[in-house]
Amino acid sequence: MLGFKKISLWRACLSLVLSWGLLACQTLPPAHSVNWMLTTEVDEAINLAVAESDYRLYAFSRRAIVVPNAEPHSVADVKLRCGYRLVVELGDTLVIPQTPDDVKAIEQRKKLTTFIKAYNHKMLQLCMP
Repeated sequence: MLGFKKISLWRACLSLVLSWGLLACQTLPPAHSVNWMLTTEVDEAINLAVAESDYRLYAFSRRAIVVPNAEPHSVADVKLRCGYRLVVELGDTLVIPQTPDDVKAIEQRKKLTTFIKAYNHKMLQLCMP
């Protein structure tokens, strides 16, 4: 009888943990997504990556792979020693602002680019000291 109570208690705890976990997943943008980068400070992102032993830099997927603030290292060196994570939402197609949404998209692009440059600058120091 005691074993049954332990299993029931364990299931209740697991159910509670899963429901809280699902709630947290629904309210927070996924890490390293565009929305996450727009709402996260660079130091917070660096701390999260280091805690996960993830030293990849952000890269733009354009006609060629571009890793902002990786100079004097080549993309091949960065890929070999650190790795990189493509941000496909920041390709090489630019929008000519014609509507308020276009202006907002351009401002978000500038903010993302600033975040990525600052992140890569700090992460490069950790990855390639």
